[in-house]
Amino acid sequence: ADPAAIEAGGNLAWIDGELIQFARAEPLGDGYWRLSELRRGLRGTEARIGQAEPGARFVLLEHGAVRAIDVPVTMLGGRVRFLAHGVGDDGVGVQAMAEVTGASILPPAPVGWRCTREADGQVTIGWTRRSRIGWRWLDRVDAPLGEEAERYRIAIGDRVEEVAAPGWRGAVADGTRVTIWQLGTWGASPPLVGFVGEG
Repeated sequence: ADPAAIEAGGNLAWIDGELIQFARAEPLGDGYWRLSELRRGLRGTEARIGQAEPGARFVLLEHGAVRAIDVPVTMLGGRVRFLAHGVGDDGVGVQAMAEVTGASILPPAPVGWRCTREADGQVTIGWTRRSRIGWRWLDRVDAPLGEEAERYRIAIGDRVEEVAAPGWRGAVADGTRVTIWQLGTWGASPPLVGFVGEG
C-alpha cells in the first residue's frame, strides 16, 4: 500500500492484541507471509508489541468492515458469544467467544516523559496525554480529552498524588521511579514509567 492508503487506515491488522499496519506483504508459500514497513502498537496497543508468539492469530481488519458493538458495562470481565451468518449460510454459522476487557473505554497510557531539575533544585515532570477518541495530534494541538475530567495519578517513589494537569513539580532525588496513569471515567490507563534524572 502507498503512504496515502496507510494514512487513510489501510492494511490494518490485529495480531494477538496488537494493532499494526503494514505497507508490504510478501508471500512466502504454505500460507506464510512476510509483512514489512510496519506501524506497530497502534491505538493504545503498544504494550502488546513483541508479545505475539509464532502462529498467533492474525486478523486483517478491512477498512469500513469493522463495527463497534455496545456492551453493557456490567459485562466487563465476562465473556460474550458471537455468531456470524453470511448470505446463504445455513445452520448455526460461525461461533466465537471473546472476553470483554474494557480496554476500549479506558484512556491510553500517557506519553512523552519529560523531567528537568530546575535551578532551585526542584524537579519538573511533564507528559502528554492521549485520548481514546482522538488518535492523531492534528495541527499541533492537544488530543480531545475523551473523559469527564482531566486527572492523573502520579506515584513518585512511595508517594502517590492526583493532579488535574499533565505536570508535577517538587523535591525528589535522582533515580526515583515515577509512574503516571491517566484516570478515566471507567478506570485508569496503562502506566507511563520514568526515572528522575532521565529525559
